[in-house]
Amino acid sequence: FLSLSPGKNVGHFGPGPALGLLYEHFVSYERGTRGREGWKRVRGPRISAMIPCLVSLATSLCCSCCSWTTVEILRSSARVAYSTLFLFSMILAWLLRDFHGFIKHFVHPPKDVPYLPPDVWWGEQAVFRLSMGNFLLFAVLALVMSFPAPVVMRDDWRDSKLHHGGWVVKVLLWLGFNILPFFFSNGVITVYATVSKVVSPLFLAIQTLIIIDLTQEWNDRWVVEGDSDERYLYALLIGTIGNYVLTVALFVASFMWFSPGDIDADGVPIDCSFNWSMIMIGVLLCTIMTMFTLHPRIKEASPRASVFVASSMAMYVAYLGFSALQSEPRDYACNSLGKQISAASGTTLAMGMVITLASTVWAAFRAGSNTHTFEYFDRDVEREYQTLQSAPHEPDMDRGHGQRDEEDAPDSSVQPVSYSYVQFYLIFALASMYVGMLMTGWGDGKMQKDMIDIGWPSVYVKLACSWLSAGVYVWTLCAPMVLIDRTF
Repeated sequence: FLSLSPGKNVGHFGPGPALGLLYEHFVSYERGTRGREGWKRVRGPRISAMIPCLVSLATSLCCSCCSWTTVEILRSSARVAYSTLFLFSMILAWLLRDFHGFIKHFVHPPKDVPYLPPDVWWGEQAVFRLSMGNFLLFAVLALVMSFPAPVVMRDDWRDSKLHHGGWVVKVLLWLGFNILPFFFSNGVITVYATVSKVVSPLFLAIQTLIIIDLTQEWNDRWVVEGDSDERYLYALLIGTIGNYVLTVALFVASFMWFSPGDIDADGVPIDCSFNWSMIMIGVLLCTIMTMFTLHPRIKEASPRASVFVASSMAMYVAYLGFSALQSEPRDYACNSLGKQISAASGTTLAMGMVITLASTVWAAFRAGSNTHTFEYFDRDVEREYQTLQSAPHEPDMDRGHGQRDEEDAPDSSVQPVSYSYVQFYLIFALASMYVGMLMTGWGDGKMQKDMIDIGWPSVYVKLACSWLSAGVYVWTLCAPMVLIDRTF
């Protein structure tokens, strides 16, 4: 592991120069003391003379180990690295939104937006420009990974050089793309914000498709395992019951916090009919999904229909409805939970915001890594590779008995990629737009410090996504009966 040869590098850690210096110091010291008599045993006072070299050796070894570990992590999991950069960008956007003193030196508000206070306008601009920078970065990477053809095999130079390698260059590109939008005109940013309002809800819609596909695959896998081990079936039953319990709990909490039935200062009951109606629509949708799943016609046309999937979707619909009502303005009379949150300390609010941002990063990470829902590249490539790996190889008679033609042997380094890089970058591009909308209240100009995802636009978007989720799930059940010529 450690070589005492002067100046010789040792593996990836590279402490050879320090060891060489230690070696030379030891030799010169001993030869200067004993001359030709050779070396003698090192005593205590002489060890103290080597302490600087030992400290240098330990520091070099530690730094080299950290550097090597970091490089290996970046090479093996590019998704983690991109997610970390994306999280840094969101935290930076949050800081610039609430503490935007420096941006005033770069961006000047136009004269035709008198409806926004200057501080609010600057905060929005900081968020939109950082959001645009990340969107451009991931969009460019998606284009590079898709043309002239998508990356499907690991021997593609874009896999090793761009996706998993070249991190120094990519960090510089990340910095450059985050700085570049601050030099764009206000009109360009306005167009980007308008497009984001229309496109960013797709990020939530994609989450719906992935949840349906993930729970269905989970259910199918455990049903198969249940043929040999009944514990998998009991686990599905417990999971189904747990999902419905959480669904009921979310609806009960929604009635308690968002339809409290309080009385205003004049003694008149507060009208919370909007919240009450939205909660009841959620309950109705969850009931419809369960009833459709259990219907005999559905079970006949779609044998894969499962109550476990229905319970998971019911919990997701209930969660979206709860989250939508929680996003109502803090001063809204029917949002009693918002009043409690507003009364919390700044540290609590900041922690809640960090959790929200981290959840968004995790959602983007899972959506970008999912390859079963969106079959972007041809799976025939993977099947051909597996066939090639498992096929027997006949010995080449011209090379003698037992000798195998190495040129005809399958290359183990040539493997299909584990997920679609294009999809990964596109999901993060959509997430960049979505975060820009969350932090600015979908551009309504009513941001509050240490708050995120607050405002009526957020309420309407989440409610629409919850209804869309229920509709998509019901369609997956009815599609085999409607499109009889297709295989599901």
